[in-house]
Amino acid sequence: MNVVPKVVRELEFKILKEDWFVYKLVDGTILKIKPVLIKVLETDQINPDTGKKIYEFEGTNIVFVKSPENLKGVPTLPLPPPPEALKLEKEEVDIEETIQEPWNLYELENGEKIKQKLIVASIYRIKNKYSRDGNPYYVVQSQMVVG
Repeated sequence: MNVVPKVVRELEFKILKEDWFVYKLVDGTILKIKPVLIKVLETDQINPDTGKKIYEFEGTNIVFVKSPENLKGVPTLPLPPPPEALKLEKEEVDIEETIQEPWNLYELENGEKIKQKLIVASIYRIKNKYSRDGNPYYVVQSQMVVG
């Protein structure tokens, strides 16, 4: 039976390293994603394998897009939020090359250091949707792993 961890408290943390993850897509686009940790929550659970506390994390991603001119279009603002955009006509775009995929590092107020890495599951280019600078609108589905 899975027990849902109960949040005990929110922890303060210091950013030791929070870097960009950089990918070249098969369509020639450079996609830079910066995961930003917003909140760390201590739970009442202990990892039986490591004996360490289990934490929950909240964060967001900042996405920068630089596409070749042939992919650019007329801005279509406002852009729909990602859940709505995924209901529109889209095309999955593969990663051609991983340029940079670092571990982000944080120190919790209790002195424990944690590292996080972004794992990209899929990238979609939303058809006929363009950002303010004319770059295609991409929606990235990803997950953070903790080490």
